[in-house]
Amino acid sequence: TTLCTEVFRKIMTSNADGGSDGEGTFTLYLAPQDSVSTVIAEVGWFAGSDADGTADTGGLVARALYSHTKTNTESINIVFDGQFTAS
Repeated sequence: TTLCTEVFRKIMTSNADGGSDGEGTFTLYLAPQDSVSTVIAEVGWFAGSDADGTADTGGLVARALYSHTKTNTESINIVFDGQFTAS
């Protein structure tokens, strides 16, 4: 699965164990110089051995709609908090 129109990709900045078993928190930091003037319509989290800095690689784990034009005077933290369980 892919995003509608992927225009920027960056490796997660940090990850941490969550408050429960199987919970993780993953953070991506967009610095002021990242993706300036891009109209952000959705964000996605990709994973897997083939996920890298190239568009449409890896498996889409989560996505969210977001409407914002990124400027060079702001930074943005995008945080995914996931619960993983065995079935």
